Amino acid sequence: MFNDHRSAPTPPSEPYGFIATAARYRLHPLVALTLFTVDHGLGALEISSLGLFALISAFVGCLLVVPIALIQHREYAQSWDVAASVGIIAGILTAIPTPIGAYLNGIWAITTLVSGKPGSPKGETIDTDGEER
Repeated sequence: MFNDHRSAPTPPSEPYGFIATAARYRLHPLVALTLFTVDHGLGALEISSLGLFALISAFVGCLLVVPIALIQHREYAQSWDVAASVGIIAGILTAIPTPIGAYLNGIWAITTLVSGKPGSPKGETIDTDGEER
């Protein structure tokens, strides 16, 4: 009646979740710093106007998609579809009419920095003769 021959669960072969996604879709740290500054400036504008300028925040977030995609494509040599995806996600986070998106973009950039170079093993070292292993 009951299945007594259950196998133990196996862990996934690759990392998953936010850290794996942030490592795959890398966000340039200067882009994150710019978005942090812009989002806090827009947040101050929205607070001082009691939310009347929330549409300006959405408009600026949409305008930032193209420059973010261009920077991502050039600096990280990402394909256009990945760079556009990163630009759209970061633009949407900036378009949220509170500065919450700024902190998410910051965490995203920090995770990018901590994860190392794309496609490289975590513990990559440089030999004394200057060659990477």
